[in-house]
Amino acid sequence: MKKQISLVVFMLLLSTSLFAEGLKIGVVNMQKLQNQAPQIQKMVADLQKRFGPQKEQLEKLAQTIQSDEKTLKQNELLMTKDKLTAARKDLVAKVQSFREQEAQLGKEIQVARNQELAVFSDTVNNILSELAKKDKYDLILNDGVVYMDSKLDVTDKILAELKKQ
Repeated sequence: MKKQISLVVFMLLLSTSLFAEGLKIGVVNMQKLQNQAPQIQKMVADLQKRFGPQKEQLEKLAQTIQSDEKTLKQNELLMTKDKLTAARKDLVAKVQSFREQEAQLGKEIQVARNQELAVFSDTVNNILSELAKKDKYDLILNDGVVYMDSKLDVTDKILAELKKQ
C-alpha cells in the first residue's frame, strides 16, 4: 500500500509543469507529533498511573523470587530431599505465576495504549482534514518521505491545534 502511494506521488510530481505548479503538498512528521503532542504525554502519564501499582506488585514479586532463589541455593545442602523438592516446586510455581501476570499486564497495557492511540489518531486526522480544507492542500503525506523542503512541513500547525484542544 505504501509503495502504491509513493508511486502515485512520484507520478504526480513527474506530471506536467502546469499541473505541478498548482499542486499544494504538505508533509506531517508523525514521529514529532507523537513526541511533542500533549495528548500523548497525558496518555503516558495516565497509563503509568493506571498500571503503576500492578507494575510495582510485579517488581516486588520478582524481588521475592530472587530472594527465595538465593536462599534456596544457600541452604540446599542443609535441606532434606523432600524439603528441597518442595522448595524448588514452590519457586517454579512463583516464577510461572510471575510470567503469567507479567504477560497479562503487558497485554492490558498494550490494549489500553492502542485505544488511546486510536483516539489520538482520529484527532490528528480531523485536524489534518480541517487544515487541508482551510489551507487548500491537494495532498498531505505522513510516511515514506525521503526528503522534503521545510516549507512543506505542516507538523507545527498540527501540534498547535493539538495543544489548543
